[in-house]
Amino acid sequence: MCFMSGSVEMENAYLPENEVGVWQWLFGKTITSIVLRNSGSSDGFVGIAAPYFARILPIDLAMFNGEILCQPDAFLCSVNDVKVSNMVDQRGRNIVASAEGFLRQKLSGQGLAFILAGGSVVQKNLEIGEVLAVDVSSIVAVTSTVNIQIKYNGPARRTMFGVSNFHISSLFMYPINTVFTKKNP
Repeated sequence: MCFMSGSVEMENAYLPENEVGVWQWLFGKTITSIVLRNSGSSDGFVGIAAPYFARILPIDLAMFNGEILCQPDAFLCSVNDVKVSNMVDQRGRNIVASAEGFLRQKLSGQGLAFILAGGSVVQKNLEIGEVLAVDVSSIVAVTSTVNIQIKYNGPARRTMFGVSNFHISSLFMYPINTVFTKKNP
């Protein structure tokens, strides 16, 4: 939060419906949420800002069948009906890769969610059966119908010599939906 009107009250609350608890705590995130309520009779306002140099992307979850998956550090805030829960990928190959392939936040509901994306933002609509190879750390958010498989990009010696794109994820599309990716600045 950057600024707000005088009629807006801020409280720190633990929301049990946002199943963040242990997983979020293990990865160094806070388990509480800040809830803002307008107690005045007229409209209030809140200005939000990114905690680091990034773009803030408004995502209307109703346009994506009420659900998207995003990086654990991508979710900033939401308006109205948005539930935040953590999702762990059950495939062993994805767990080995890194926290980016292991843990994702699932945003569900019919509200407006704001997520962060650093660098240049690309929105890609995949056709049925289309495969897109993307650096694992460049995926900001995907719809829940995208099948993400992490593959290793060549021999392990590449990581020893400073090649950062050792893990490449392949996105497989079933129905048409949207993928948001970022390129690191």
